[in-house]
Amino acid sequence: MKKWIILLLIAGLLTLAACGKASEVNTVDEENQEAIIDDVTTQEAATTSQPEREVIMAPDFTLTGSTGEAISLSDYRGKIVFLNFWTTWCKYCLEEMPDFQEAYEKYGDDLQILLVNVTTDENIDRQGVIDWYEQFDYTMPMVLDEEGDVTSQFTIPGYPTTYFIDRDGSIIAYYPGLMSTELIDEVIEEFK
Repeated sequence: MKKWIILLLIAGLLTLAACGKASEVNTVDEENQEAIIDDVTTQEAATTSQPEREVIMAPDFTLTGSTGEAISLSDYRGKIVFLNFWTTWCKYCLEEMPDFQEAYEKYGDDLQILLVNVTTDENIDRQGVIDWYEQFDYTMPMVLDEEGDVTSQFTIPGYPTTYFIDRDGSIIAYYPGLMSTELIDEVIEEFK
């Protein structure tokens, strides 16, 4: 498990070099950021040598979806959630979307994918993002963070960044970078 997490982090850092944003990204305060990073790097110890890992709850939020409905993260309690932060101009974000769609269809009730478009970092307006998304016939829920409030509650070192949230709403880990079908499957099987 430790090797898996290290490989996940290394791959993410390499991807960030190509698609990341350095100083413009809003992050959580330093204490929470360190707690999230510590949780990712100590996952094996937390599940094997320690009775319990520190629980970091994902901040709940409500944003407007692409079809106008209000969607909250807490709507998905009881499911594993991939919370993906993305933009239309990010090459790797666009590359992983079909893989997310495939996983969304494949895993059904075991997985919820919620896409958060970081609209404040887009070169197009809200309707342009919606039009872009709808042209591919994706069925995953997509919300727009038009004010950047949700993005500022999470550590987003670059795009794409995906958080893995367990059925109770706590953050299991996060992955900065492009996720392949194989990696998506591995993460789902690991945390099922």
